[in-house]
Amino acid sequence: ALFIEGIGVSVINSTPEEVMYLSLSRLKADYQDRQTGQQLEFTIADIQLDNQQPQAIFPVAISAVLPDEEKPALFISIKSEKRPHQTIRCFEHLVILMQELDVHLDEAFLVRLLSMVEAWNDLTSQGQKQDDTLGDADSPYQYLRSADTASFFEGALLYFKVLVIYPIKLRVTYMSSRMAVHNLQKFAGISRFLDRTGSLANLDCAPLNLNGLMLEHPFCSQPELVNRIWQHYTTA
Repeated sequence: ALFIEGIGVSVINSTPEEVMYLSLSRLKADYQDRQTGQQLEFTIADIQLDNQQPQAIFPVAISAVLPDEEKPALFISIKSEKRPHQTIRCFEHLVILMQELDVHLDEAFLVRLLSMVEAWNDLTSQGQKQDDTLGDADSPYQYLRSADTASFFEGALLYFKVLVIYPIKLRVTYMSSRMAVHNLQKFAGISRFLDRTGSLANLDCAPLNLNGLMLEHPFCSQPELVNRIWQHYTTA
């Protein structure tokens, strides 16, 4: 078992300036290794994301509605089976539970977040192009895919007896400005939304409920599984 009282992560953009600060409180990990398989239970008692802009309208961007030691903000349980197959990872279960969160965003903070995501996508895309030019052996990104750091799931098929993501509840507050459409129009995903709605309205503690997901006996690759989960939350 492992217990960490708290972890703080500061996120800085290319300017450089601090954009946000993530704090995780009372992290617990319980790992068991048996002859039949391994099990990991991981909990975070409290989560808070701070908007570090000097003139931030909402200094706290994300926080748990009711922090509770008995009901951690995040709970993950995964149990795998030991099998001789090298290309198939078998799991008894994967369970993810997140408590209700308060989300407070203003337009300036949202633009900064989207800009960082866009910059990250550009960076990874440039890295891929360099891989294609130099070859994997000479790529400066090769270390990310070394035997020690490669994904446990890479190249393998995944099988779960059951995969459960419990419903996620959010209370969303958003404050726009007169320049909102102009500032957000440059981001492709938001632009498509604005083309349909014309604007991004202000919100005050608007409830947003994301349906739970339960998959029985899914058998697929990691990208296929991620896409299946993504489609669940992004399609009606």
